[in-house]
Amino acid sequence: MYETTLTRNHTLIAWVTQVAQLCEPDRVVWCDGSAEENSSLIDAMVASGTLMKLNPAKRPRSYLCRSDVRDVARVEGRTFVCSRTKNDSGPTNNWVEPAEMKGRLVSLFRGAIAAARST
Repeated sequence: MYETTLTRNHTLIAWVTQVAQLCEPDRVVWCDGSAEENSSLIDAMVASGTLMKLNPAKRPRSYLCRSDVRDVARVEGRTFVCSRTKNDSGPTNNWVEPAEMKGRLVSLFRGAIAAARST
């Protein structure tokens, strides 16, 4: 899936491998934080219409970012606090036991990338 990693942290590599196996992406890219990588990402987002470059005289290195209008930051009915006890979640939050939520999320993420490509 990936030829090289930019870390020797075996715990991180194992986690990335586990998530990649779950979500089934075409590839995994390790970001290096370089100026070249930054430029490449920005160019791709501008080309796709996600970013729009602002007037560089007024706003150097600034972009307007537009996400999908259906993508909302928080939907109350689908937002949960997963703490050890319901009491820890606070009086106005939805609560689910952490292991139960992990089971739900694993089933939702299984093959998520492959499923998204087919829509």
